[in-house]
Amino acid sequence: VSCLAFSPDGLRLAAARDHRLGKRIQIWDATAYSPVNKFDIPNAGGRTEHSKPYISYSPDGSRIAVVADETLSVWDVLTGTRIWSSQTGGRSERPPAFLPDGSHIIHLSTFGVLIRWDAATGKVVRRAEISEPHRELLSIAYSPDCTRIAWGLYDWPVNRTVCVWDEELGELIAPPMRGHTDEVQGIAFSPDGKELATVAAESDGTIRIWD
Repeated sequence: VSCLAFSPDGLRLAAARDHRLGKRIQIWDATAYSPVNKFDIPNAGGRTEHSKPYISYSPDGSRIAVVADETLSVWDVLTGTRIWSSQTGGRSERPPAFLPDGSHIIHLSTFGVLIRWDAATGKVVRRAEISEPHRELLSIAYSPDCTRIAWGLYDWPVNRTVCVWDEELGELIAPPMRGHTDEVQGIAFSPDGKELATVAAESDGTIRIWD
């Protein structure tokens, strides 16, 4: 299992994993511990890919967005049918994010391609490349309202830069933040989105809170 996601009401649990020649999403009743539905996502072009699937629920719980094999797809939870799919512009190791009103989906790939889609139609609303080519984003987090995106940048030999992007303005909010002495491997916004927590690799071993 590469990713788990609870439905907004907490009654369903979705699990994503590799399965034979594709990926499988299994929906469970979180109170009865019984399977409810499942659907398979074929690998891109029928190839055996190494990209694990990552998932997130829509705010109303009716849809699941899946990122795998450089593709984002949106599925109906009840019927297990695919609504639409679109290329993400690169591989990813993080789930996509629905805006709180469910109108749009945003996703940031490992090498810095940020795309915003219309959640109903799959139309690309905005696309930006927010990192220099071949500079890997080690950790990614979306603010609760999805207006800001934070990441830890693989900028060898430094490997300790934290950046915050304003999704609406299309620019960095402030100069890159530095303070860790090793790779920033974990990052998360506070529930109100006003603070950012980061954790670095073992040679640093610290958690930092940023305003």
